[in-house]
Amino acid sequence: MCIETMPNRYSPRAVLLRESYRHEHDNAQKRTLANLTEEVTIDPPSPRGDTVIPRISMELKRPGK
Repeated sequence: MCIETMPNRYSPRAVLLRESYRHEHDNAQKRTLANLTEEVTIDPPSPRGDTVIPRISMELKRPGK
């Protein structure tokens, strides 16, 4: 799993939680698991070294999403 930012032409970048997998013909594919654009704001890295992983895992565990 990884977090990717995708450029949008006329709107802000989309932040996506994606996973890669192999298709039956051995082609690598990517699957979008969640759109985190509204949930996560991308800030520059903090000087303390904090990460956004706990926030993302909390968002994934929320029911109804």
